[in-house]
Amino acid sequence: MSIMDTSKNRKKGLIVIPRMPYPLNSGGRIAIYDSLEQLSQKYELVIIIIDDDRNNQQYLNHLSRFSNSVHFCSFNKCHFFFNTLLGLVKGKPLQVGYFYFRKVQKIINESSLSCDFFVSFMIRTSSYGLNLQMPKYHYAIDSMYLNYKNSKENAKSIIWKLIYSIETPLLFNIEKKHVRNFNLTTFVNKNEAEFWKEYGNVANLPHGVEASIFERDKTDSLYKDVVAFIGRMDYQPNIDAVLWFCDNVLGSLNYNIQFWIIGGHVSDNLRKKLEAFKNVKIVGFVDDPYIILRSCLCTVAPMQTGGGLQTKILMAMAVESLVLTTSSSASAIENAKDGVNIIVENSAYRYVEVINDIYKNPSKYLSIKQEAKTTILNTYSLDIIKKKLLSLLGKYLNI
Repeated sequence: MSIMDTSKNRKKGLIVIPRMPYPLNSGGRIAIYDSLEQLSQKYELVIIIIDDDRNNQQYLNHLSRFSNSVHFCSFNKCHFFFNTLLGLVKGKPLQVGYFYFRKVQKIINESSLSCDFFVSFMIRTSSYGLNLQMPKYHYAIDSMYLNYKNSKENAKSIIWKLIYSIETPLLFNIEKKHVRNFNLTTFVNKNEAEFWKEYGNVANLPHGVEASIFERDKTDSLYKDVVAFIGRMDYQPNIDAVLWFCDNVLGSLNYNIQFWIIGGHVSDNLRKKLEAFKNVKIVGFVDDPYIILRSCLCTVAPMQTGGGLQTKILMAMAVESLVLTTSSSASAIENAKDGVNIIVENSAYRYVEVINDIYKNPSKYLSIKQEAKTTILNTYSLDIIKKKLLSLLGKYLNI
């Protein structure tokens, strides 16, 4: 870890986050948490969190290492839903309206008077910075417009198709507006960054992988016949991916192969669907999933919807897990090469062929696993990402 800059003249950043970025059980939370650590090493931070779950206040102590000024703003659920409807009437995307409160805007306006720059995480909070007269950075993480546009075409759920249809045009308008308004906007997916470059100062800033993950070297033969999937199971693209795999791939695999789903927030309805399949184990959230990923037959990320950059893939590759994913996910990973450091397939038929071959001939894939770790170490280590972040802030915000 870098030594924090203790200069009395450190510039002060005003940071706004949708929901508590802890525990670290999703790619978005990990990205935000890591970014707070990187920013806090050079700048003084004032952090404002907007959360619809008051219970998350218990995790505030995990942010005290980054700032001694953290504001937790939570309201009644009804207030959040009322905001959503009000925002929709005003032409705002559902998720943007959901997180916008006048009381929070007032806190931000007042806090900005003593700060030097503004940072919003995700499109859900960037509206708070539109009228601020100060250098502004929007860490978008994903382009929700491109995410929903892709998801609308592939989603099977009627409800989610409706949501995507409502949100997609609204998200395009607001993302374009915010990219133009901010001094800098970054996306973790290089393709999404390229799409938005014509509208403003945009750069690709991917997730990083912390150094300790590269040092994981333990294995356990208990997991040798496991195909693993890792990710929060209240995220619709993860649900779509898992159900696609169970419906189209699982039944044709060698009968010894098990499918383990590592990730919390499995709804009762989803659990019921998954338990109907043979050889499926719902592991739930695991504090340290790396021994499973490193030991298992392979890690799959058969993403059918969604966008961004899948943190689950980077983490798995970093511990030399053999990753099998779709072209849409692989295309977001810099230096990813099919058959060299990752395996890319889109059809269920090929998933079955490849996984069964991995089961029969595991040594055939050792070089891919080793090259995967090298690629992530050289491209996505947190030190590399931190240097790029600070360079971008210096260039576009002059801080």
